[in-house]
Order: sequence, then C-alpha cells, then structure tokens
Amino acid sequence: MLAEEIKNSTAVPKSVVLQLARDVEETVACPILEYSPLLNDDDLKEIIAAGLTENALVSVARRETVSEDLADDVAATLEIPAVAALLANPNAQIREETLDSIIDQAREVKSLHRPLAMRPSLSIRAMKRIAGFVASALVHHMINANALENDAAENILERVRARIMSERVDDTEAQRLLEQARDYHARGMLDDAFIVNGIENNQRELLIQCLGVMADIDAKVVRQILHSKSGRAVTALAWKAGLSMRTAFQIQTELALVSPSQLVAAKNGETYPLDDSEMVWQLSYFTE
Repeated sequence: MLAEEIKNSTAVPKSVVLQLARDVEETVACPILEYSPLLNDDDLKEIIAAGLTENALVSVARRETVSEDLADDVAATLEIPAVAALLANPNAQIREETLDSIIDQAREVKSLHRPLAMRPSLSIRAMKRIAGFVASALVHHMINANALENDAAENILERVRARIMSERVDDTEAQRLLEQARDYHARGMLDDAFIVNGIENNQRELLIQCLGVMADIDAKVVRQILHSKSGRAVTALAWKAGLSMRTAFQIQTELALVSPSQLVAAKNGETYPLDDSEMVWQLSYFTE
C-alpha cells in the first residue's frame, strides 16, 4: 500500500524509495520501479546489476522515459518479457546497435516478433531484417506503423514473398492439409473467424487449402492468386469463398501481402466494392 501511494511522489526521502525499489516482493518493488521520478538512470542501472525478478525488470522497461543507456542494460539481461516491454514502450530510446542485437535474438523467439514489428520509427534496414523472419501477417502492420512510401513498402513485401515461396511444403504435407481442410469444411468450421485465426497464427499452407475448398478452386490456383500482388484478384477469391469484405481485406494485407497502392478497400466500410461480374472476370484470369 505504501509503494502504491508514493510511487509518483517527489516529496518522500529518496532512501525510502530506493529501499522499496529493492524489495524482494514484486508488489512493493514494481510500482516504484515503473513510476518513481526519484529514481535516475544510475539508480536503476545499479538495481538491475544487483539482480531483478522478471516482473520487476518489465516494470523498469515500461517507465515513462527510458534512456539509451538504460535500454542497453535491460536488453543485456536477455529477459524476453522485459525486452518485449522495452520494444513496446514508444518512449524507450533504443540504439541501432542494441536493436540489431535484439533482432538477432528474436529470430528464434516468437514472442518478440510482434513487439519488434510494431516498434515505431524503425529504420528501413531494421525492417528488412525483421521481415526476414516474422509472420507475413505482421509485415503490413510494420509497414503501416512506419508509414513507408509505396516503393519502400513494395521492396520489403517482395522480400517476404520470396521467403514464403521458399518455405512451401512438400506434396505429402500438402495432401494432408487438403484432407484436413475438407474435414473442417464438412464439419462447418470454415468461416471468417477460422480464416482470421489462421492468418493470426501464420497457418499459411493450411489456409491455402481451406480457401481452395471454400471457393472450389485448386490450391495451386489459390497460391497463384495470393502471389499475384493483385488486390482485386485476392478480393474475388475471398468473395468466391463466401467470406466477408473485412476478411477479404485482411487476406490482402496479411496473407497475400498486396502492396498498399494495390489494396481494394471495402465499400461503405463493410461491403464488396466490385460487382459479381467483375469478381468472376478476375477469377477467370487464373482459372481458364
């Protein structure tokens, strides 16, 4: 209770604040570590060096202001939740060299992929590195968060498309996924929620088979459409599969990686902007 009451105060003895910040009980230490204006960088660096619990370190990473030196110390602990909190903190100043080190570690640590991709003010170089391993669903989020111009965005998207092409499953796995998709379809499980969940969980190959079953189109054609870079073709595929325009837009951005300049947006925020005849024509380009 004392820690909560004085966490924002400047009118208490600093010795008291330091004692509370070092308390072994997280409920005592964490509020002070996250909010106290009396703790400077030297204090916090010394406390980190002495050893902190995972949650206490997260509290430091969430402070209203985190300097480059303090961010270096947090990142150096290699505590994943604290590094994730540091990346998610828009007021944390992170050196390019420190970010490079985090990117190196994050390749095999999935829980760092989203906070990395959503980090504001990333350099083009950092975004290219991050795009080399994060799920395709995160790439458009990263592009939007950093307001990239079309040419720069397309350059990154092309790299991701190339990576995805190299990660395709073999024929045996593709057949297994097709049978799984057919089973889901027979049980009435394939709907907007299923597709969105699959996108968010990076189940790309399964989704290709599911979209094929839903739209009654061969999976090879589905793959061609997704790789076409055409927002209109991808929108037509979603329409044929019986999905909502909202889901169609998510397929464009997060599964097909359509360039921002080629995206097809919903009409009035929710309906398909293309008429049925154009949808059919778009699909005929791939199916005839």
